[in-house]
Amino acid sequence: MDIHQLAIDLINIESVTGNEREVAEYLAKYCRTIGFADCELEKVEENRFNVFAGWKKGSQPKVVFNTHIDTVPPFIPARRDGDTIYGRGACDTKGIIASMLTAAELLISEGEFPALCFVVGEELDSIGAKAAASSGRKAGFIIVGEPTDNMLVAGHKGSLGYRIDAQGIAGHSAFPER
Repeated sequence: MDIHQLAIDLINIESVTGNEREVAEYLAKYCRTIGFADCELEKVEENRFNVFAGWKKGSQPKVVFNTHIDTVPPFIPARRDGDTIYGRGACDTKGIIASMLTAAELLISEGEFPALCFVVGEELDSIGAKAAASSGRKAGFIIVGEPTDNMLVAGHKGSLGYRIDAQGIAGHSAFPER
């Protein structure tokens, strides 16, 4: 499939956090059509599933492509203007998913077998990433797709977390005016 059309098809599946089931099912079906016989929908919550392709429990693939499948509200369908695609998730992260699927398909055609891990809930509480991290799966390298000012980030030196309790109205960078 044309990568642009794949991105448009993904954008046009509404997947606001909490409503990711349809896009997860689409991804599982698509993964099977490009050569991933072992594709698993892992239940995270009722009607919410992470997608694992080419990554069985107990195996350790060399490379895993990973990103999230949820978007912030509201749903905005795709539109194309020349080489530019607009719509909710075009860059975070439906376009990234299209790129990962295309790369995986090309690698499979050359006899290489990456794995894929698409998770739910990144825009709210990272519940899918937490479930994936606790699944016992291992990988040589994980390529995480997330917009970073078009800069390649080659690893990190750890993480530091805090718990902050706050009151107010939830916000997101997609709505800076709020």
